[in-house]
Amino acid sequence: MAKEYISDACFNSDENKVLLAFSARRSIRNYGIGGLIYGSILSLLGIFAVARDIYNLPFLILGLIIFFAGKISVSKPSLFALRIEALVTLLIFIWNICYTILELTFYPHQDVNIRIGFGPLIIFAMFYSQYRKLLPVKDLISSLEPAFVKKMTRTCKEIRKKRAGKDPAIVDGYAFTRAIRGQLEAEKGFFLEKNLAKVFVLTRDDFLQAVKDIKAKKLRIDLNYPLEKVYYRFDRKNSVKLRDWLGDKLSNLDV
Repeated sequence: MAKEYISDACFNSDENKVLLAFSARRSIRNYGIGGLIYGSILSLLGIFAVARDIYNLPFLILGLIIFFAGKISVSKPSLFALRIEALVTLLIFIWNICYTILELTFYPHQDVNIRIGFGPLIIFAMFYSQYRKLLPVKDLISSLEPAFVKKMTRTCKEIRKKRAGKDPAIVDGYAFTRAIRGQLEAEKGFFLEKNLAKVFVLTRDDFLQAVKDIKAKKLRIDLNYPLEKVYYRFDRKNSVKLRDWLGDKLSNLDV
């Protein structure tokens, strides 16, 4: 039996719950942009396919559905639109299989264009896995006020525009392909990934508890985020800023 995943206690605060919903909403929007691009490509291919064979009309229709579902995800992010993108992508894969079988059945002696590809199946897996991941915060996403979303988006943009080299309160970190930025305040830090897929706050105590090795020249924090485990690394310069921020919290440690 799989062990139940438990997030860190710091993410149970009301502030982090709201920020979790905000970042989940932003993640849906990012996938919506992908849906717009994917739907545009499929629609364009569908137009040429219909010109060659009218039986390709369902392919064009499915491409248009993904395009408009992506448009909805961008303008009004919701799990419903993300689910539509996933299901329609799966239908495209099924349609490719059916069309190829029909060609092989009615034109057995001709060279058949093998249309079965794993592209739509891979994209379906991406959309569906993100849908399943965000499903637990469905109610939180729908409860967000538009005014809060605009305010938080503006705040995040302002933080991203700041120059870490000239501002001692700004730190930059990274995790594989993800970049994170933090704005350090008196008793807590406001952290956000550059694409806003994760936005959260950590008190100094929370941050210190997440540090893997406080004696390391380059600090690393490990977090049990509500949706998945994450870690972030900070270079020497940013680690110095973080130690200065932690200040008296380090006094009882042998650092």
